[in-house]
Amino acid sequence: MSVTKQHSITIFFLALLWIFFILIQYVSTYFSLFWYFWWLDIIMHVYGGVLIVSSWFMVKSLGAFESIVGKNDHRALLLLGITIVVWEIYEYTFGLITPVGYPVDTVMDLLVGFGGGLAAFFLFHSRTIETT
Repeated sequence: MSVTKQHSITIFFLALLWIFFILIQYVSTYFSLFWYFWWLDIIMHVYGGVLIVSSWFMVKSLGAFESIVGKNDHRALLLLGITIVVWEIYEYTFGLITPVGYPVDTVMDLLVGFGGGLAAFFLFHSRTIETT
């Protein structure tokens, strides 16, 4: 695994995006912002989906965890789906839900999270050149 200057810059900015995501999630949960701004939940699920798939392609481009990542980009969508379901279980377990309309909210979260990840997948997959 050879890390170039371009990889270092990409890793740095991806790390900043994750830190920003975690910070927004923490602040929004601590101050109950998700209950005041209904649209914030949608933005965070889309953002999370994009980050998961973007991270997958970054790891792949570095050649890290090649035995797990492999050459099949569709595994990124499997990881995305698993992560979204686990996140919804986390929200339910820790009471980060509104009992009224919970099923609708969960379906919406699943759709927008997967939608964001799917958009990132098509963007990165279309720009990835396979070398064998």
